[in-house]
Amino acid sequence: MAKYKKLSESSMSLADRYLLYMGDDDLVRIEVAGFREVYRKFPYNEIEAIIVRPTPNHLFWTIIWSFFLVLLSIPTVSLWSELGAVGLFFNLPMLFILIVHLYLGRSCKVAMQTAVQQLEVPITRMPKARKLIRLVQERVYAAQGPWDAEMTQSYTPAVLKTGGEVVALKWHRWLYTMLAAEATLVFLSIPLASAVTVSLIILVNLGIAGAVIFAVRDRVRQRGSGLNWMTWITVGAKSFLFLALISIPSMLEFEADPFANTSYQAFEFYANQQPLESVPTMICYLILGAIWGGMAGVGLGAVSTEAKRNRELELSQPEG
Repeated sequence: MAKYKKLSESSMSLADRYLLYMGDDDLVRIEVAGFREVYRKFPYNEIEAIIVRPTPNHLFWTIIWSFFLVLLSIPTVSLWSELGAVGLFFNLPMLFILIVHLYLGRSCKVAMQTAVQQLEVPITRMPKARKLIRLVQERVYAAQGPWDAEMTQSYTPAVLKTGGEVVALKWHRWLYTMLAAEATLVFLSIPLASAVTVSLIILVNLGIAGAVIFAVRDRVRQRGSGLNWMTWITVGAKSFLFLALISIPSMLEFEADPFANTSYQAFEFYANQQPLESVPTMICYLILGAIWGGMAGVGLGAVSTEAKRNRELELSQPEG
């Protein structure tokens, strides 16, 4: 009975997993989707090339984790006199995530090329890709014999296919443009907090809510991309902070019931704020504006990356 060793595993979504196993005679890629499993084998005597393509995901997540690390450092620095070194513990989890992310190396996509197929395998980091090449190369040489110079020069590996379909990005651009507008309004509210600025923020959030619905609908067709993850992060952040901001007025007035106030009372609470007269309040406004501004910048960057991918797909598709 053939023995297989697990090389890697990755998740493209909450429900889908991909695993890669190495055996004595072949590599096996297993796709697990719910209760369904699909097996694809790559015999060593049929492997022609291992194609590796760098991706921008490493930079994307480096920016995300660095942004949140800096964001969490703001209250630690501002409240140092009260918290002291204890405040640093709030930053340790994010710092740990960032260090691990950088340690794992650059991101990439890897595909196995045979004469009849090209399939991606669940290798997403450059160091692991190099290790895979070393392991497979030994077995390919044993099965096929080493390639001479003439064979190497005459062979041209296929381009790594990007796969997927062209996805509309209109609603994502709208979502992150509106998020940037909200960040601007939050910063303007520091010196100009009033019923007008609160009303404008509410209107912007109505636009964001509509954009989110259509953006999430579009991302269902393109799982696993940076923009997909960014869309869901945005949905989660907006939902969490909406509940937090609605409950803050009640927590300050009715500690037993954080949802005792009405939406009108919350409106009055924020319309009557004077951030310039309270350092903690001003810090909260700055943090909130930085969150939306940072997410808007990263989101628009992800939209730009996806637009580039769309252009590549359009160019790769045959005319007619």
